[in-house]
Amino acid sequence: MDLELIRQRWQALGVPVRDGLSPEALRDFERRYHVRLAADLQRFYRCMDGMEYGSTDEALYCFWPLSQVGPVPEKLAEFRGIPDYGGIESALPEAASYFVFADYSIWVHVYAIRLSADPAAPAPV
Repeated sequence: MDLELIRQRWQALGVPVRDGLSPEALRDFERRYHVRLAADLQRFYRCMDGMEYGSTDEALYCFWPLSQVGPVPEKLAEFRGIPDYGGIESALPEAASYFVFADYSIWVHVYAIRLSADPAAPAPV
């Protein structure tokens, strides 16, 4: 995946793309949540810190700044909009290990990646 091409495409569409993060900012996130960012996620956030929160690309996807990323219970348990994500922290096994990082069409769908302290562990989305 060529992240610079994604960045350029978003910028050409007028999507406000945030500058990439420092290794220290990534380590701060990892320390706060006691996880390791998956290698692809590290590369993404080093290249760009997502979009300005609330912005979308032409397909209505919003990739969040790392400061907005968090575990499913923290980000979704109180979301009672449409759709209603309430209860997902109980229904999703090991919900606290999944970190929401993007949404589609203003939260119609959210995307989360499983993170752990083990850098070799699988990180399914």
